[in-house]
Amino acid sequence: MRLRTKLVVVLVVLATVLGASLYGGLELYKEQVTEREHARATETATVVAAQIDATVREKRDFVGFAASRPEATSFSHSDHFARDLVSDSRFYAVQIIAANGTVVAFDGDVTAESRERALGSDVGDRPYVREALAGRIYVSDPETAATGEYMAVISAPIVDDGEVVGVLATAIYIDTSTVLTPVVPVASEHRSVAVIAGNETLYREGPTFDPSITGVARVESTGWTVRVSRDRATLDALLRSVGVAQALGVLFVLLVVSVIGGWQYRMTVSQINRLQRAFDAAGRGEYEYDISLSGGDEWREIATGFDELLDELAEREHALERRGQRLDVLNRVLRHNLRNDLGVILGYADMLRDAESADTRSAAELVHQRATTLVEVAEKARETQGLMADRSTDPGRIDIGSALHEAIEDLDVRFPAVRFDVDVPTSAYAVAIPRITAALRNVCENACEHNDAETPRVDVSLASLGEDRLRISVADNGPGIPSHEVDVLRRGHETQLDHGSGLGLWLVQWAVDGSGGVLAVESNDPRGTVVTIDLDAAPRPESSDG
Repeated sequence: MRLRTKLVVVLVVLATVLGASLYGGLELYKEQVTEREHARATETATVVAAQIDATVREKRDFVGFAASRPEATSFSHSDHFARDLVSDSRFYAVQIIAANGTVVAFDGDVTAESRERALGSDVGDRPYVREALAGRIYVSDPETAATGEYMAVISAPIVDDGEVVGVLATAIYIDTSTVLTPVVPVASEHRSVAVIAGNETLYREGPTFDPSITGVARVESTGWTVRVSRDRATLDALLRSVGVAQALGVLFVLLVVSVIGGWQYRMTVSQINRLQRAFDAAGRGEYEYDISLSGGDEWREIATGFDELLDELAEREHALERRGQRLDVLNRVLRHNLRNDLGVILGYADMLRDAESADTRSAAELVHQRATTLVEVAEKARETQGLMADRSTDPGRIDIGSALHEAIEDLDVRFPAVRFDVDVPTSAYAVAIPRITAALRNVCENACEHNDAETPRVDVSLASLGEDRLRISVADNGPGIPSHEVDVLRRGHETQLDHGSGLGLWLVQWAVDGSGGVLAVESNDPRGTVVTIDLDAAPRPESSDG
């Protein structure tokens, strides 16, 4: 990605982060402010509800106290008692009802016709009468009076010598002069208040807000609801102003960053282009390229370090070229001369094996074995050179199941005394380089060739490790691989005092490494060696049929 693109990406990321932070912070602030305003409205509603509740309880206690007075039990003077109670309280009407439900007195702000109709009537089925006769002070649900105003009935039992002998029932308007006095100072141009009973609004004062922030509280003694609402439009306007201010701040920050970034880009882009051209020249092998960077000590240090790097790379490349030439010549001469001379030695060894002397035949056999071993070493050296030549080959799909079966079929002919136990599917595909087939053959061949057991046995298996991994296991009951050779393999290099006896294991290790696999060599129980190779599984090729 070019620097200019990175600068744009940084600006976009910065704008996104700042925008997200702005939005998140504004939303959090909005939520906090809304919750605070809602809490304030709820607190106001709770205070008003508590004051209304205290007022209603005071009225209940007053009626209970009046009903407990001795003159309340003197029904012969009930008219005078009711008249005095109305004049001394906020109740606009008072009834006194006998225990049988008959109205014996009725006074207050009522018409004469209503009074005459009520006196002597049976109201024993009314809830306020039943509750009071049961010994409880009762506050009725709001009702609509003849005047159109809301009113409530508060009743209390009249008790004489522990026995309920009647009912004192009072009627009171539900307004700001009686029980709703606490709501008066609440309403304003920015706040409204309402008292609700069920579906009826007993009182409402203040403007209607849309949208609004509303707090609700309950009057415990009556079940009424006090609702206090605040204008949310003012809060929303404040939040919009805060959002605009923060957005302008973000834009200013982005502008400053853009200016500084553009200036820095112009200051450094030419230096970076020069450095890029220098790297391109180094990639083409032009190690004499001269780079000149200015604009600060850091750039000059980079130029000096780059020049030193080019000098070192040039020296190393020349050294590698010389070393490669020497190795190629040495490998070719050694393999050519070794194979030719060993061919001659093997020919004479075959002639001496037919000699009459037993010592001569024994010496010839030993010479033949050692010469054969050296031929095999030369062949493995050829394979090693081929593997090194193929080191740039990318791993591909290899049928290791088929390769294992072909190797075992060949070895079964070459080593008839070895008993093979094979658990390998006909075809199984792994991700590997082509040389892996030679490595698998080499492992199986070593298990046969060096097996000195009375009944040589080689077990070959291929199993899946999950869905994307395969494991090849070759186990024998031979003498086992010397521990120092396994240690050399695990260490990854040989020394003058600790080295392997050949190239076989190295060929296997290099082929497995080139395939991205894992090689493990462990001891078998009770004797022998177990070689495991883990490779990535490859999908089966699609069938070409139909």
